[in-house]
Parts: sequence; C-alpha cells; structure tokens
Amino acid sequence: MQKSKELKEVIQLVFEQFVQLNINIGHTGFIIDYKARDDMHIWLADREYVPSEITIPYFDCPHWNSFNLAKKKKLNFFANHHSFEEKNIFYKKLFKKIPGIPEKVQEFYFNCPGLDISTVLLDNVGLYIENFSGVPYTNEENAILMRLGKVFQQTYTRFLDLQKAEAQAREAQIEASLERVRSKAIAMQRSEDLAAAVTVVFEEMDKLKLETSRCGIGIIEKERRTVDVWAIVKTKEGYIAKLNAEVLMDVHPLLQGAYNAWVKQEDFSYMLEGKKITEYYKALEKEKFILPDPIKSGQEKEIKMQYYFVTTFQAGGLFAFNDMEFSEEAKSVLKRFADVFNFTYMRFLDLQKAEAQAKEARIEASLERVRTQAMGMRKSEELSVVSEVIFNELKTLGFRNLRNTEVIINNDEKESVLSYYYSDYGVTGKIEVFYREHPTVKAWAEEMKKAEDAFTVVEITEREIDEWRKYRKKIGYLPDVKLNKAKEVIYYSYSTGLGALSVSVFKKLSDVELKILERFRNVFGLAYRRYSDVALAEAQAHKAQIEAALERVRARALAMQEPEELFEVAKVLRYEMGLLNVDELETASIFIYRENSDKMECWYSLRDTRVDEKKFISDNITIQLKQSETGRKLLKFFESGETRIKLFMSKEERKEWIEYCFSLSPQLKEFYAENIPERIYHMHKFSDGAVAAISEGDISEESWELLKRAASVFTLAYSRYKDLMQARTDLQLLKEEKKRSDSLLLNILPEEIAAELKEFGKSYARKHDEVTVMFADIRGFSKIAEMLTPSELVTQLDECFRAFDYIVEKHGLEKIKTIGDAYVCACGLPKPVDDHAVKAVRAALDMMEFIKGFSMTKKIQDLPEFEFRIGIHTGPVITGVVGLKKFTYDIWGDAVNMAARMEQHGESGKINISESTYRFVKDKFKCIPRGAIEAKNKGMVEMYFVQ
Repeated sequence: MQKSKELKEVIQLVFEQFVQLNINIGHTGFIIDYKARDDMHIWLADREYVPSEITIPYFDCPHWNSFNLAKKKKLNFFANHHSFEEKNIFYKKLFKKIPGIPEKVQEFYFNCPGLDISTVLLDNVGLYIENFSGVPYTNEENAILMRLGKVFQQTYTRFLDLQKAEAQAREAQIEASLERVRSKAIAMQRSEDLAAAVTVVFEEMDKLKLETSRCGIGIIEKERRTVDVWAIVKTKEGYIAKLNAEVLMDVHPLLQGAYNAWVKQEDFSYMLEGKKITEYYKALEKEKFILPDPIKSGQEKEIKMQYYFVTTFQAGGLFAFNDMEFSEEAKSVLKRFADVFNFTYMRFLDLQKAEAQAKEARIEASLERVRTQAMGMRKSEELSVVSEVIFNELKTLGFRNLRNTEVIINNDEKESVLSYYYSDYGVTGKIEVFYREHPTVKAWAEEMKKAEDAFTVVEITEREIDEWRKYRKKIGYLPDVKLNKAKEVIYYSYSTGLGALSVSVFKKLSDVELKILERFRNVFGLAYRRYSDVALAEAQAHKAQIEAALERVRARALAMQEPEELFEVAKVLRYEMGLLNVDELETASIFIYRENSDKMECWYSLRDTRVDEKKFISDNITIQLKQSETGRKLLKFFESGETRIKLFMSKEERKEWIEYCFSLSPQLKEFYAENIPERIYHMHKFSDGAVAAISEGDISEESWELLKRAASVFTLAYSRYKDLMQARTDLQLLKEEKKRSDSLLLNILPEEIAAELKEFGKSYARKHDEVTVMFADIRGFSKIAEMLTPSELVTQLDECFRAFDYIVEKHGLEKIKTIGDAYVCACGLPKPVDDHAVKAVRAALDMMEFIKGFSMTKKIQDLPEFEFRIGIHTGPVITGVVGLKKFTYDIWGDAVNMAARMEQHGESGKINISESTYRFVKDKFKCIPRGAIEAKNKGMVEMYFVQ
C-alpha cells in the first residue's frame, strides 16, 4: 500500500483469497480499532466488489456479546452460529440500527438458512468471515482465517503508518489553506476586501476536496434577527457566482435553526429534501437573495437532497451546502476555517472601525471647515463662499457625480428664495427664485415648509429636462454646459428651517452619501442659525448704535445755545457716521436752501487722502445755483416734491461744478489739484435743504436709510437753529427795548431807585437828613406863554430844560421833576454827598450862565426872554416813588417847601439861598446877606444872594 485509501482494495483482495480457497463466504471485513471503540467500525467486502464502510452500535445479541467477552478476556478468536430464527432476530435488530436498507436486501437476509461468523482479534484490528448457509466454519477454515489475520495485522500496521503520514500531510495541507486565509485577512485594507476573503475560504475548501456546492459567511444582527450573507456558489459545470444579501432569519426553519445555534454558539446541521429545497430558495428570493439561473435551474432539476452545516463564531457563522452529508473531517475543517475566519472578521471589524474612524475624521474635518466658514460670516453675500466650501468638501468625501451645491435662504414675504449656487466648472452665482412661477419649484417649496428638517428629492427626467433648461434660462441662471448635455438631473434638498441646503447630481446619491449630506445640513443649519442670531444681534446692536449716534446728534442739536453751533452739529453728525463706518456719510455735505431762492449754502467736509491719518478739510460756501448745470439740477430738485435724488455728473459737469467751487473755496483746488474724480451725489431733503452723501458709486439701502434719518435729525437741528436765530433777533429787540426802557426809567428815577424798582417791583421811602434842594422858575411865564405858539413854547422849554438836565447831571444833582415852568432838583440823594450844597450852588451858577446866553439868543430872534429865579435850601427830606401808572420819584418835607419859598422870594437872574445852605457854601462863594424876610407860613427867614 502507498496510500491509506488502498485499504479498501486490501479487504477486497482478502475476500477473493477466501473464495479461491473454496471457503464458503458471504462477507469478510475488518473491524477497525476495536480496542479503542465501543462500536464496530467495519470495512467489509462481498461478491459485488463494492467495499462498504459501516459503523454498528452495540445491541443485545449473541455476536455482540461474544465480541465484548473476547475483548474483555483478550481472546484472539471467537465464533458464533445462528439458526434461522436466531439469524432473523439478529438482522431485525441490526436493520433498526442501520436505517435505509432496501427491502430486497432485507428479504435476502431474512430468507437465508442461517448465519455463521468466525472472528480473529489481532493487535489493532479484527478480521471476520461469515456465511448464510447455516454451516459453521471448520477448524481448518478457522486456522486459515487466523493465518490471514496475522498477515493482515502487518498490512494494517502499514495502513496505520500511511494513515498517520497522510493525516500529517492533510494537516499540513489544511494549515497551509488556513494560513492563506489568515494572510488574506491580514492583507485586507478595506472592508470591501471581505468578499475577496470569503472567495479565498471557498477556494481553499475546494482545494481540500471538501466537495461543498456552496459556502459562505453569515454576519448576524441579533436584535433584528437578520444575517448579512456573503456566499460563493459553484455548479458541477464549474460556474461560480458571488452573492451578497441581507436575509431575515425567520423566513425558513433552516435559518431559524441557524440563528438559535448561533445564540448558543453551537454547530447546526439541516437537511433539505424534495420540495423543501424549492421552498427554501423561494423564501430566499423574497429576501432578495437570488441564485443565478444556471445554478438555480441545476439545483431544482438534479439535486434531490441538500445538506447544510454551519459552525458558529462570535459574529456569525461559516456555512456550507452539499448534496452529501458532511463527514466529520469536513465539519472539523469547517470549524477550523470558522476560527480563522473569526480572526479574519475581527481583522475586518478593526479595519472597518479604522475606516469608519478615518472617514469620520475626514467628515468631521470637512464639517468643521464648513462650520468655521459659516460661523465666520459677517454678511449674507458670504453664503456664496459657504456654498463653494460645501461643494469642495463633498467632492473631497467622494461625491463623484456632484453637479453643484446651493445654499438657499427663504423670503416668505416675497414668496421667493435666494440661492447661492456653486460648481467647479464656472456656473456660480446668486439668484432670486419666485417659487410660484414653476410648479416643480412650488411643490419643492411646499415640501420644504412642512418641517424644519424636511427632506425632498426632485428628479428632472429626460422628458422634462428641455422645459427645465428653458425655465432656468428665463429666470436668469447662468448657462450650464453640463446640464445642457445631461439626460436627467436630480436635486436633493434638506431644510435648515431658515432655508435649505441643496445639491444636484446626474446620478442618484447612495444612502451613505445622503447621510453625509444630512450631516452637512445639520452643521450648516446650526451654524447659519447661529450666524442669523449673531447677525440679528449685530443688526440690533448696529441699530442701537445708529440710534445712539443719532441721539447724540439730536442731543447736540438740542444743546445748541447759539445759531453758529449748527456747524458743530454737522461735525457731530459726520463724526458719529464715521464711528459707524459709514464712509459716505462721514464726509456728508449739508446744503441749506431757502424757498424761492436761487442760491444755497454748502457746508462740505472731505477726507484728505493725501495723508495717512484720518484728516478732513471743511468749509462753508454760498453757491449761486443758476451758474452751473449741476447747480440748476440741484435747484430743480429743491423746487420739486421729491425727497431724495441720486445725481450723477458727467465728466464735463463735474469739472464745471468743481471749478466753480474752486472760486468759492480755494482750499478745494489745493485738495483736488488737476485730478477731479467722478462722483455721485446721493441727497435726501430736510426741512430747509438736504444732506448729501458723495461717493464713487451707488450706496447701499442701509446708507440711504441712514441718510434719510440723518436728514430727519438735521431737520430738528435746523429747526433749533431757526429758533435760536429768532431768539437772537427777539433778544436783540428785547435788549434794545430794555435799553430804551431803562433809559426812560433813569430819566424818571435815580439810578439806585430804578435798580431797586426793577429788582423788587417797588421802591421803599427813605429819609435823608441833609439834602440841598433847588427850585428854578421862569418869571412872568404866563405872559410869555401868551406870546408864543404852543409849539414854540414847548420847544423853548425843552431846549432850556435839556440844558438844565445836562448841568444837573454834570454836577451830580438829581432831577426831581418839572412843574410847568418850574424845574426842581436836589443834591445828596439818593446817596449822601458831603459837598451837596456846593454842588447845588455851582449847578445854579451854570444854569444862570446858560439863561443869560439863551435869553440873549431869544432877544436876537425877537422872542420873549426867559428870566429865571433860583432858590436853594438845605435840610432833611423824605424821598420815594409814588403812583401805579406814570409813577414818579418825589421828595417831601419842610426843606422842599423852604426851597420853594427861597425861589418865590428871589429876584430874576439871581440865586437866593437859605441860612442852612449859606453855612455850607459861605467859604466857597461870595454871598450877599438879604436879612430876614418873611416867608409864607415860615415867618422871618434869613436869605442870601450868591454873587
């Protein structure tokens, strides 16, 4: 023997030798390893030349009992004779232990006359012969059996050696196969390599001649009771197919048993027979596990029985199908492959985990870049950049059929969306889409509004795409070369609450890609909502800043005390606009225009670009509006009902305008030199003019709104300015009136009394102990009055008394009043004066001197002459203001009466003084005593003429 399988040929040869020796023999056979086993494992041969291998478990019968007794007593030979009845009892029991024996075979054995068996037991093997004639073997025949047994022992020893060598070779072969599976597992770089690993398992099992028609790996999901099947199928013709599907394990008893075995981590076998095979595969077809037609048809037509075996591991099981029952060796090898595959699958899970972690890291990095870009936004126009970043990141993550990305912002008031779209082949821009203009867009918008996390897919089919292109062209999308060539386009949109994140592709996205896109939506949605909140907060803060800035301008306007401070209000306005970074308003010009006028006042301020630091040049000029084309346009604007204007000047108009302004404000020429740039005037009216923002191009709506509000604030400021101007005029008039009033009051009252009266509303009576009182009177006034007209009389009296007023003021006397032709004054009141009597006499002398000249003039004019008598007395008086209307400052007391008596007893052209006055002036003036003269109601009074 060269191979252990040749043992079958040896048993057949032994059978033939017994026949040649004319020994009656029905069967002969080897009992293999009888000492180590509790059953009979027999290799037998008969006349059919088909050696059979059979294992007979113990059952109570003479032959089994003799066999066990011989083993126990270590006998090397025993024989059993069975009569017809004993033989049939034996076979009835035997056939129960070995099911599947055909009826004809059973009938043969039951009809045989008897059964005789002789057995020789050697070191490792037993050899037996049997016949069915009912005649026991002779001693000679048994001796031949024993001799052949000894020879066969040598043969069996050779068989064992070969078997051991073959087992070692087989083990090496199996280990080599397992090693190749291990190597494949270790070489796995991606989870997709799992299918290749399953293929290697099948190939190695095929090399080991395990004769499986199909094998595979099932990865079981316990909670869902499903199995992810990776299978290799091979037909007898050599057709091989690789299959993969997820199958519910409740659809067939085979799978149910496999699931229960996996839960217990046990092996499991199952047999499909007849119609059950078809039923099984129909159940699989419902789970989308469909065998290719060549395999399916072959199995349905040829295979009558299929055996299934699965050996489990932690994550699932390694299974195989065959049309023969699996041998123990095959099961053992499958188990070993399962152990290796468990390692393979653990390697797969590690790779899958690493891949998932790496991919998750890439996704998170991409999401972070989108998040950073979105969070860094400061204005809505930057959504175009966000759209570009999302596009590039999706491409980085393997979105191969990506056409474009769109960041969409809702505008429910206008029933429109604003789309910021981006592609990497130039079709990039921003567009407002009114969704009621197209039914597809309208349906899309309605779906998006259903929930803040709504998702919708819009497929533009080949039949619809021409009309879709026309619609896009009509509303203003940029021409799209790829879309023009495409047969269909698909839009995937995820709502962000405030809008949507949308992508368009030419082929459908996978579930994995959709999940990634959803994560981009989540990140962008949160970031954009954060941006919106921040933008809203910033807008509110900006609005508050604007309000605060305008309030400071208002406050400055209300704080104006002088009209000239309007310039300061304009400065504050520009300064506050500068703080708000509104450059065009930081250099705002103020135009003051009065209705029905052809000129305006311009207060300008320009940023001096010749220096690095922020510096301005300013001036105030008056412009004749009809002297330039721009001026005429401004005049037309002021006379119109328009509230705002954007005034663009042609190059010629701009040059004419600036050169005209040069003539009014020379520093402008120094500023502009020969370079006169083009500018646009943006003007908004206020009550008496306009506020103008001057810029290179158009200003934003926000700047227009600020310009409007600045004009409103300046209306307040200018109203305050007009109020102050009116107040100034009124104040000037009031001052002049007050001055006249004060002057008039001082003509009536002494300054101190006038001040007291103004301050307290009344004047208190005062007693003065020593005052010199003077009375001056025209002698013969009644006669003179008859000689003059009223006008002449008043004129001459006025001229005379004006001169007296001057003299009185010159010498420090206080005029008290005039009574007709009498002039009354006093010295030493309202404030005491030491030389009051002297001052009074000097004043009297000046008055007499004036009268002389005055009378001489009148005489020359042939008019009546005025002859005055002056009387002076010194003594105590009472002073005060009396009356409510036409009040007057007056004096009372005996001294007043005495002064009157001095005048009455005087002579024309002379100054008559009393004794009391004389005492004060006698050393200053030459006085002529007159002696005691009787005065009315005063008795005799000493009187003096001043020389």
